[in-house]
This record gives sequence, structure tokens and C-alpha cells, in this order.
Amino acid sequence: MDTHLSVVGSDTMSKMKDVEEGEPADAKKAAGDNGGGISATGLKVLVLLAVQNCSKNLIMRYAVKV
Repeated sequence: MDTHLSVVGSDTMSKMKDVEEGEPADAKKAAGDNGGGISATGLKVLVLLAVQNCSKNLIMRYAVKV
């Protein structure tokens, strides 16, 4: 296992260190990023799935009672 660490380049090791410290691997890319938030389409899909799941649960609860 130690031989694998000697093969890894110093650039990769510095990126791994940055990730361990909670810093972004590429600071320039992170500075231009919009924060990595969820997109509007992604939010709509999540809401649709939540409504669909709740509807399924209510229908199954009714079906079991009847």
C-alpha cells in the first residue's frame, strides 16, 4: 500500500489535502461557481416525487382499510 502513495503525484496529494481540510480542490473553479445550489428543474422534480409518494401512501392506506 505504501508503494501506491509514492506513485501519486504531489499535485494529487495537495488536492487530497485540500479536500480533507474542507477546502475546494480547485479554488479558481470554486470562485466562479454559483455555490452548487439545486436548480429550479431539480427542485420541481423533488416536489413532484414528494407529492407522488404522499399520494401513493394515502391510496395504500385507504386500500388496506377497505
